[in-house]
Amino acid sequence: MSTTSSTIAAATAAGVLAVGLAGSANAAPGTPAADSQQSTTAATASSKAAKEARRREMIRRANTLPGDRKLPLRNFDVGAGWGHSSGPHAGRNHKGLDLSARTGTPIYSVTDGTVAMARSYYGYGNLVIIKTPTGKRLLYAHQSRMLVKKGKQVAAGEMIGRVGSTGYSTGPHLHFEVRTDKDRAFDPTKFLGVGKAQLQKRANLLDRLR
Repeated sequence: MSTTSSTIAAATAAGVLAVGLAGSANAAPGTPAADSQQSTTAATASSKAAKEARRREMIRRANTLPGDRKLPLRNFDVGAGWGHSSGPHAGRNHKGLDLSARTGTPIYSVTDGTVAMARSYYGYGNLVIIKTPTGKRLLYAHQSRMLVKKGKQVAAGEMIGRVGSTGYSTGPHLHFEVRTDKDRAFDPTKFLGVGKAQLQKRANLLDRLR
């Protein structure tokens, strides 16, 4: 090979090496940027998942009452309570707790139990009665639709019907009543383990979390 040919070959090789080094130099800064973007996307997804998990946990806690009982409704406003003597119950002793809600709102069983009745019953309208393992009877009245039948075993939190205004009712609501094994009605808030004010706070929280 001549001196000229050797010089050209060496120059060509050097040029190829220079191009390769330049390409590597140009590509290198792009890699951290891509990794950073992927990390940001992953962090955002993780944050959203964590936020949704917290929201679901707050909903679960709001729906759970002392003794692992469940709220009978998850979208409601607290109305007339035990012994209320004004409004539609003026002049008589109100034996339950009224929770107003839109027609069709799901109704859930507060506890485990057995359906003792599921039919229309005088002023109660469409009425579902669930007998608890301790013998107490829980009444869910004025339903627009009953989703269980007598004899069915239900679990706490299981859907049993939908809110309505059947029977003696001035608007859609759930009349929730609790009776002892001797058929004596008593204040439902004592059975639920929370007062009217606390129930309304839970309702407000659930409304914000939806």
